[in-house]
Amino acid sequence: MKTVLLILLVWLLPLLAVAQKDSDLKNYSFEELDIALEQEDKPVIVFLYTQWCKYCKAMDEDTFSDKPLVELINKDFYFVPFDAESKKDVIFRNVKFSFKATGHHTGIHQLAQELLRQSEDKSYPVLLIINKDLEILYQYSGFLDEVEVTKILTPFN
Repeated sequence: MKTVLLILLVWLLPLLAVAQKDSDLKNYSFEELDIALEQEDKPVIVFLYTQWCKYCKAMDEDTFSDKPLVELINKDFYFVPFDAESKKDVIFRNVKFSFKATGHHTGIHQLAQELLRQSEDKSYPVLLIINKDLEILYQYSGFLDEVEVTKILTPFN
């Protein structure tokens, strides 16, 4: 009996992996986004988050794991999650963006700062929709569930 279960498990495991992979949200880095936009013009969803933000984590785990929403985003958008406090340098549009300290153990990444330059509300999470020319088409700060995000994205797809 154990042998039969083991054989079944080994045989079904690749199928489960493929099924899981199909429902994963395709994430792009800003470096990958440059190349992707040259190949196909689609709106870009930028999800600005921080490691300490509970609402950011909830959106990542709940909102962006909703299968219909994931399918919509993967089909019609580029999705770029970005830690607004990342210390990693990013080269985007031939410009180098870096972390900028603003105090003791605090700071903001210059790329996040650039994306939020027109915003008076700099609380996280932030959902931005931008076009290939980096014009902000939509911006919202705060938690959004999958129904709200779907409603927001519908006019752009």
